[in-house]
Amino acid sequence: MKLVVNDANVLIDLVKLKLLPHFFALKINFYTTDLVLTELYDDQKEALLPYIDHKILEIISLTEDQMIEIYMEVV
Repeated sequence: MKLVVNDANVLIDLVKLKLLPHFFALKINFYTTDLVLTELYDDQKEALLPYIDHKILEIISLTEDQMIEIYMEVV
């Protein structure tokens, strides 16, 4: 199963409630974008680093063309 976190508030709440170990222990492939990470404070990003480093949370970097495509879908 794949889970995409597309709202920074999900990660913010998991860090705040100290639920990251439990969340990432689920047998799920976790993904988010580099844009979501830009919304986090440094200490929140730091809490996620072990999961990113071990590829438990995979970060998808969007290209400029993908960003334009997303923008065009929204407007």
